Amino acid sequence: MQAMPKSESHVRVLIAEDEGDVRDLLCDTLREHGYAVTAVEDGAQAIRAFRDQDFDIVLTDLAMPGYSGLQVAKACRRQRPSVKVVMFTAWDLLLDDDQCIDHGVDRLIPKPLRMSAVIDALDEVGSQARFQRTPRTPL
Repeated sequence: MQAMPKSESHVRVLIAEDEGDVRDLLCDTLREHGYAVTAVEDGAQAIRAFRDQDFDIVLTDLAMPGYSGLQVAKACRRQRPSVKVVMFTAWDLLLDDDQCIDHGVDRLIPKPLRMSAVIDALDEVGSQARFQRTPRTPL
């Protein structure tokens, strides 16, 4: 039996990820969990899509062509301060928490991505009041 989404509200998520396989996996997983998903391949497309459509959550990679995930987070927060931003990266150990907070990131997830961590982060950001860093799991 497939897990039922925690909410039937069709939370709208913008995914910004330049790696096609990862982007496709994120889209499929989020849709299976009841999220309404739009995906783009770089930071410039993410900023444009956010300007043109209404999203509840932005899920972005840090390192992308055009604009970084930090730049995407800052641009989206400037336009709509209430939007939640979840960022993922293999470079999480090089990022300072204050840097993420200053750019409007609510949650940081390390790569390699575990889909359960992504779903947990998306489920939690709506009720979260401050920045959180998902701990690394041993490989």
